[in-house]
Amino acid sequence: MSGRCQQGDGYAELFSLCVAEQVRGQGIGGRVCDVIESEFAERGVTEWEVAVMAGNSAAARCYRRRGFAPSEELLRHSIIAGRSSAD
Repeated sequence: MSGRCQQGDGYAELFSLCVAEQVRGQGIGGRVCDVIESEFAERGVTEWEVAVMAGNSAAARCYRRRGFAPSEELLRHSIIAGRSSAD
């Protein structure tokens, strides 16, 4: 798990959270989010966001159940050996 929380700015980001495949669907991700949110609240965070990899619908559902909503779309483009992958 990794993230960023600058003291005093009221905003935090969770960059990654991974639940082992064999224990997914048992509410672990939600419980981890509870702990994270509690810690953020103690630090004065009033808003946080999390990135979900494209196609990870299970993670997106987990976060949406907790009140998260889409806020931006991140697009990635690869450059291979000095030329665009679109060439």
